[in-house]
Amino acid sequence: MINQDPFTLSVNSLKRLKISAPANPGNMINQDPFTLSVNSLKRLKISAALVHYYESLVIELTVVNICCPFLKSFEVQMKAFKERNKEGTSSVPKIINKVTFPK
Repeated sequence: MINQDPFTLSVNSLKRLKISAPANPGNMINQDPFTLSVNSLKRLKISAALVHYYESLVIELTVVNICCPFLKSFEVQMKAFKERNKEGTSSVPKIINKVTFPK
């Protein structure tokens, strides 16, 4: 349970909810489990990564920043970035005297 994903813990807690009994608030009764679709969980994970990214860059969160088109493009960019990191670090080109820079 130590190495579990926080989303897995949240989904598991939705499956075994207990609420206080209406007749006796001291007693806890089982509630029917909530269903969470795979697509909703996927969107939740992507939006959490997007919020983390925005907070690291100090970008204000707005409704427009988190709408579905932004999530889809961020997902594609995030996958490409992770694949690029798996390949290894890219080498930085060396600046030598023969290199010319545009003015």
